Amino acid sequence: MEILRDVIRILSSSAFRNEAGKILQDEFVALLKSAAEDKNEFIKNSANIIAQALLYKAQGHLNEKDVMTILRKQKKIAQIEANNAELAVMSRIQKITYRLLDISIDFLVKAL
Repeated sequence: MEILRDVIRILSSSAFRNEAGKILQDEFVALLKSAAEDKNEFIKNSANIIAQALLYKAQGHLNEKDVMTILRKQKKIAQIEANNAELAVMSRIQKITYRLLDISIDFLVKAL
């Protein structure tokens, strides 16, 4: 299918990859800042765990498997915390913490 090849070519271009990476980076940084300013301690602590795990991976102190294990366990904890939280807190956990973890697990760990 020609349209599929065209889309793959566009998505594979360095210009697209650079722009997509920048968008992802901007979203991640904004979420980290939001988490740091959040009044909920779980959200703050989760952001700290995520940032520390990524930093350790980038510095070579942890390998990809170890970081993925940490992040996946934190996601399970976040799901439990969200299930037990009031609606407003649950929404912020899902919006901030889940998304930070998803970006980290799906993209950042592999890129570091």
